[in-house]
Amino acid sequence: MLLYFSLFKFLFLIIGSPVFAYLSEKTASIIEGKDFPFSFAQLGKDILRGIKLALRNSVWQTVYVLSILLLSLIPLIGWLTPILAVLV
Repeated sequence: MLLYFSLFKFLFLIIGSPVFAYLSEKTASIIEGKDFPFSFAQLGKDILRGIKLALRNSVWQTVYVLSILLLSLIPLIGWLTPILAVLV
């Protein structure tokens, strides 16, 4: 269940990444006074970048959680694994 909830945030980042990039451009245009025109090519690049980053991070987090799960089978180290799981 912890793995499910931890992977859900990456799904949210994949979906929200283009929106966040657009909001970032609008904020930069307000602060710097420059105009960033909307481009579907840039939107596609932002979508692919968001998917790539979220998938990479979810794979690493899954590796860490599974290694903590294996560590939990060792008697004395197993007592510390709930703390490690929450930190990951």
